[in-house]
Amino acid sequence: MREKIRRKEGQSLGEMREKRDLDDAKQLAEDRRRQKIEDQRAKKAVLDKIRQDRMSKGKEKEAEKGVPPPQPIPQTTTPQPPKQYDECKLQIRLPTGQA
Repeated sequence: MREKIRRKEGQSLGEMREKRDLDDAKQLAEDRRRQKIEDQRAKKAVLDKIRQDRMSKGKEKEAEKGVPPPQPIPQTTTPQPPKQYDECKLQIRLPTGQA
């Protein structure tokens, strides 16, 4: 009788330990996910700030020069007429090395 009670208590303790370990693992995984998301957000914010700083510095330099910002030049390409190849030259080398 005592043996059965002891075994049940041992099993229940083992189950509680497994459950606690599983909960700890889930909590660690969630913390890692949350930390990763926070790191990504922070990195994005820093990159956005750097981009804004670069743009503002570029605008300040242009304002100091008094030159308006360059406008993109539209690319106009004229279609080239197709080439007619009526002749070709062949160069033949003999085994003696003569052409």
